[in-house]
Amino acid sequence: MMDKLHAQVDQGRSLTGLRLWLNVLLFEVETTAGHVFNIFMLLLIAVAVLASMANTVTEVHAEWGAQIDAFEYWVLVIFAVEYVVRVFGARNRWHYPE
Repeated sequence: MMDKLHAQVDQGRSLTGLRLWLNVLLFEVETTAGHVFNIFMLLLIAVAVLASMANTVTEVHAEWGAQIDAFEYWVLVIFAVEYVVRVFGARNRWHYPE
């Protein structure tokens, strides 16, 4: 991973500290951390879709509707935070997501 960190400096804008770490985590999917993060986000998407589908069933909605709604709210918060963090960690914030 250190090679990736050093390589980031050579690709135009130099990133350091937290921005560099976030850039590698969020955009370098071939790193272990980036791969794990992407898998987590894909699983979160899948679970959110399944929960939303289950919430359309009357019996499920009657018993679990409030919990599913709360879960969907927190998924929305997670994705909003993830987007803001991606913009912060992007090499060129004004042209993200290029």
